Amino acid sequence: MNRSSGPIVWIGIIVSTCLLLFLFKKILWLVVPFLLALIIYYFLQPATHRLLLHGFSRKSAAAITGGGFILLLLVCVALLFPWMSSHAVGWQASLARYVEGGSLLLQKTMAGLEAQFSFLERASLSRNVSEQIAEFSEHFKI
Repeated sequence: MNRSSGPIVWIGIIVSTCLLLFLFKKILWLVVPFLLALIIYYFLQPATHRLLLHGFSRKSAAAITGGGFILLLLVCVALLFPWMSSHAVGWQASLARYVEGGSLLLQKTMAGLEAQFSFLERASLSRNVSEQIAEFSEHFKI
């Protein structure tokens, strides 16, 4: 009897992954590569298993599968590079527009909070946050 993972198992995996990402958001830079490696492992595992069934050793099957995956990634990058480079200017302009909109939203929110709470106005929250953002963004020009 061939049993495969059903939708309930996959929903459980997705929910537990989202829960772990929520719990580990402080160390997300460490969790995301691990999850990506896990996804790639399960994606490549059937090909490796098939090579094992055809008589290859575990080491050579893993090397062939991994090498094929890296070769496929390199071919995709080579094919997509011209398209990505032609659209990079548009993406940069869009990113600048979104950052500017987010900054404006933050300033309006701070002004609204200062209008409602006098202790925030006395603390010059809006001015302090704006200065910190300006200082931080001096090093990152878009």
